[in-house]
This record gives sequence, C-alpha cells and structure tokens, in this order.
Amino acid sequence: MQRFQRNNDEIEVKVRYPEQARQNPVDVLRARIRTDDGTVLPLSSVATVEYGFARDTITRIDGKRALYLSADVDKEMLSSTELVASLRQTLVPRLKRQYPGLDIRFSGEAEQQEETQSSMVSVFISAMLVIYLLLAVPLKSYIQPVLIMTAIPFGVVGAILGHWLNDLPMSILSFNGIIALSGVVVNDSLLLVSRYNDLKPDADHQLEAISQACRSRLRAVLLTSLTTFAGLAPLLSETSTQAQFLIPAAVALGYGIMFATLITLILIPVLVAIQHDVTEGIGKLKQRLLSGSQQGDTDPC
Repeated sequence: MQRFQRNNDEIEVKVRYPEQARQNPVDVLRARIRTDDGTVLPLSSVATVEYGFARDTITRIDGKRALYLSADVDKEMLSSTELVASLRQTLVPRLKRQYPGLDIRFSGEAEQQEETQSSMVSVFISAMLVIYLLLAVPLKSYIQPVLIMTAIPFGVVGAILGHWLNDLPMSILSFNGIIALSGVVVNDSLLLVSRYNDLKPDADHQLEAISQACRSRLRAVLLTSLTTFAGLAPLLSETSTQAQFLIPAAVALGYGIMFATLITLILIPVLVAIQHDVTEGIGKLKQRLLSGSQQGDTDPC
C-alpha cells in the first residue's frame, strides 16, 4: 500500500490479489515474488513461513507492554474467588519463574472483590464502634460492652465452619453476612449481662446472681438462636439459581449464631465473674493504699 499526494488530496493505492485468491493461509504461500533477475516464483519456494500470533494494537500500562486475557467462569463448577486463588498458587508462580520481568494483575470481578473487601474492613471497624457505643450507654459501663462483644469473634469462627461444612468458598456476600452477624450475636450476651445487672443488687453473692441470670435467660437465648437458624434453614437447602448468591450470607448468619450461642452460654458468665473479681481486687487494693497513706499522715514525726 502506498500514499500519493495529488494537489490537496492524499490518494491511497492498494495492489492486492482478487478476493478469492486471499481466503486462507495457503493462498499466501502461492503469492508470486519477483526476484532480482526478473524470475517470478511462489513465496513458498523462496521463504520459510511460520505461523504465529500478532496483535493489531499494543497496549501499555505504566510504560510496560500489557496483554489482557479474559474468560467466563462457570459458577456451577467453581467461583471466581476459587479460580483466582488456584491461579495464584499454581500458574502465576510458574510464569514468574519462567519470565522474571512478568507482572500479573487480576482485574474485573477479582479486582472489584479485592476493593470491596478492603472497604469492608473500615465498615466492620465502624460497626464495632457503633455497637460498643449502643451497649455502653444503657449499661453505663466501659467494660461490660467489651465482654458482650467477645461473642463476635466466635460468631465469625462459626461462619467459617459453616462454609467449610457446606463446601462453600468465602465471598463478598459471606463478608456481608459476617458484618450482619456481628450485630446479632451480641443479643444473647446482652440478655445475660442485663439480667445479671438486675439481680446483682439483691443477690447474696455474685456467683448466685450469675447463676440466676443464666437460668432465667437460658430459654430466651436458645429460642432466639434456634428460631433465627430455623428461618434461614430453607434458604440453605435452596437449589434454584436465583437463591445461590444469598446462600453464603445465610450460612454466615445461621452457623455463626448457633456457634456463638453455645460459646456465649459458657464464656459470658465466666468473663462476668472474672470482671467482678478483678474489680473487687482493685477496690481492696485502693483501700489498702488509702489506709496506709492515712496511717502515715497520723504517725508522729
């Protein structure tokens, strides 16, 4: 192809074979080449032809030549999260060993998921602060909200176990379910601590108040958790395509609540007893220090 300037116009001239003579790669080998002595020969007799791949455009990112590879994931076989994790463990290290200067980045759904996960960290921290404030105000305590919120990590453990039992990968909706779970699992702990605070002034001993609080709130705690899990159970067994994206969140909520409830019934009374003993010990220590300082002031010089 050549371009010629004619007055104010640029003329593009193309010389090529008829369309029927350039339909497949074999036609390229039949192309006629004129040698220096004027002999016309087919291309196959004067050249070695190799088949390869060439891009019509070159893309660069930060000055480096880039190539995009895309594919559709059959989510009935595996999720995009599982695929990316598998590629990072198997293919990516092998390619980087073979090509030291290679830089591989995952974009599309994988990139969006990473961005969402990073933003969820700040959302989770904000949710924890809000939960703490909502508990601290009515309880009028700085320590008891922390005791109540100790059930949250065990709820997260239950959510992870639920995914493992159901052979589900952790996804964005799983993290959404865990954030929602954080606000739900504190209910059982709050029932116990609130009842303990009501019984403590009239109880003969601190352990008696804890025992009465556990006995009086056991049925409410179990019913709250069991009814929540029962309401989520039909969704866990749903096989329709429309419900599949909700199952990870339901698994996180259902299993997290049940696991946290079992731990709460044992852990929270123990922590309340420890808090009482520590507070009582600090109070006695302060009294001894005050009495010692008063005796020092009254001793004659």
